Amino acid sequence: MAGAHPGPAFGVILKDPVSAKAMGMGGAFAAVSDDVTAIHLNPAGLASLTHRQLGMMYDRGLADINTEFIGCASPVLLHDETLGGTKLAQSPMRHAIGVSILVSQLGEMDLIRTDASGAFQDAQRISAGRDTVVSMAYAARVTEDWGLTKSRGHELYVGATARYWSATLAQQYSAGTSVFDVGFLSLKKDQGLRWGVVVQNLGTGLKYKQTVDPLPLTYRLGVAWQASVAEIGARRLTGALDATADRENKKGVAAGLEYWSRSFAGWRAGYQWGQNQRSRWTAGLGIQLPGSSRGAFLIDYGFQLINDLGAAHRLSVTCEFGAPR
Repeated sequence: MAGAHPGPAFGVILKDPVSAKAMGMGGAFAAVSDDVTAIHLNPAGLASLTHRQLGMMYDRGLADINTEFIGCASPVLLHDETLGGTKLAQSPMRHAIGVSILVSQLGEMDLIRTDASGAFQDAQRISAGRDTVVSMAYAARVTEDWGLTKSRGHELYVGATARYWSATLAQQYSAGTSVFDVGFLSLKKDQGLRWGVVVQNLGTGLKYKQTVDPLPLTYRLGVAWQASVAEIGARRLTGALDATADRENKKGVAAGLEYWSRSFAGWRAGYQWGQNQRSRWTAGLGIQLPGSSRGAFLIDYGFQLINDLGAAHRLSVTCEFGAPR
């Protein structure tokens, strides 16, 4: 049973976008990452946050696989930092930190025991497996703060996530390993252009007994455009495109669109090509409840149609609070 875990499904919890918003946009989120789920999608995006955020997500997927996420992120502004008497920051330095817990229950299975002759002894219904991922992330703005580039309306963020993944298989086998992500995010605010690069799932692999399964190392490159378009009544219109490649050299492309009207509702659609030779339609809805300058409350729903296998549904809630930073 321990040897049955590898293959395309191995490490699914590490590849999952954990965001109803990202699901609705087809997973094209490397350049969009702008909320607490950036901890898992592109940690560099945390440095663009202006409020503290608390996020929760529930996913009812295929084959009774349920996934829950809770995370918290906060921007941190540091003033007048110096090193050896040299001032590093001409303006407040923008940093951000985030922590999260992601849990996936893999449903149940029937365990049948037999004796040496193959005769039936007993049967027991047990948990098929459980994955738990605890993450810590850090991000920083490198333009202006560190003097690496002249901004001219352009901002560059970097970020990293360190996580510990523990897995239990059939209530009998347990394993754990460390996993790391590194991300970059560039914003050209006056033109609404964004691009992002993420390397996900760096590490040595997960070992069950004598079997070591490599992590699902993934490279992701994304571009996005975001602006207000008064002609179509869009308070914010976002178009995004991601290209991915993994350890097994499987390549994929994802495209997503988000339209926020001038009311409280936002609509999303996406499409995925390539990986596992399957194409997937996605859709989503966002609702922003009335708030104040000190924060907002957002509810997001994502839907994914996976060919003949059925559909996955995801619901997430994000709460912004505190004074803007």
